[in-house]
Amino acid sequence: MRRMAIAGVLTSAALVAAAGAAQRPANAPSASVADAVAGDARLSLFAGALRQSEVGATVEREEAWTLFAPADRALRNEGSAFLLETVLVVPENGERLDDVLGHHLVRGTRLDLDADPESEVVTSASGTALAFERVGSGLRIDGHAVVIDRIDAGKGVVYVIDRMLWPEYWSADTLVER
Repeated sequence: MRRMAIAGVLTSAALVAAAGAAQRPANAPSASVADAVAGDARLSLFAGALRQSEVGATVEREEAWTLFAPADRALRNEGSAFLLETVLVVPENGERLDDVLGHHLVRGTRLDLDADPESEVVTSASGTALAFERVGSGLRIDGHAVVIDRIDAGKGVVYVIDRMLWPEYWSADTLVER
């Protein structure tokens, strides 16, 4: 009798899980930019930082956002992974984390970088300029980061990039100065 009760609970749990999975097909866009980042294994470091920030709470809303998210491999290669995983996520650095992550976000618009002009400058959520420039068949952001993939996310979009976008005024000393 006890085995039947456990089997019934497990079957019910499996049915609930299957029903949840059936609500969104595997190839359907995520409901929000935050969902898209959290659901992509290549973006786990950036997703972790987003969860710790006010910016993360902002992009959970199903609104039009454009987010530039550096891939984990890129963060490790350039040495930014330590800052994102260890330094910026502590409560004392919350404002700095929001500032840096806000530099990766464009509010209120879903930029279509395939259709947009050869070059353009937009304002990030932290108030800094982000410059886009088409180079051959690729696209650079702030003269450095290269778009390597696009993830549709409801009304928003996530562009996976190959490096962290640091605001122009940022340096390692910023962690000490501010």
